[in-house]
Amino acid sequence: MLMRPRHLFATLLLACIGLLLAACAPAYEDPSDYSLLLVTLDTTRADHIGAYGGQVATPTLDRLAAEGVVIDTAISQAPLTLPAHSSVFTGQYPATHGVRHNGIYRLPPEKLTLAEQFQAAGFQTSAFVGAYVLDERFGLNQGFTLYD
Repeated sequence: MLMRPRHLFATLLLACIGLLLAACAPAYEDPSDYSLLLVTLDTTRADHIGAYGGQVATPTLDRLAAEGVVIDTAISQAPLTLPAHSSVFTGQYPATHGVRHNGIYRLPPEKLTLAEQFQAAGFQTSAFVGAYVLDERFGLNQGFTLYD
């Protein structure tokens, strides 16, 4: 069964919820005991990733899936990269966080992000992006010590 692109974004949203719950772990636990890796793949078909039954070799993603958590069903809040990622990182709909299109809007600094919450809990945060519309000028760098 093929997975729609919106399912990939929803998968990411559910992963973020899990991460948020992990960030709310008891204060006595040392954040250095945990590692969290969130991978977003924009406009990628699930049937082209081995962990989702694809015939194309994706050994690194397949290993991450085997060692981590794979969510099979998810729904994106927007069909565009920047608004969708803004929703993933804030847990809000585009109408609430205010980012409604790529390259035109910026995530407002007053919107609390998942990275800011992790950073406040003592985690080291870094992001490595490969899409122009995720450039730091659009505000998704909030809460990341390193955003490249």
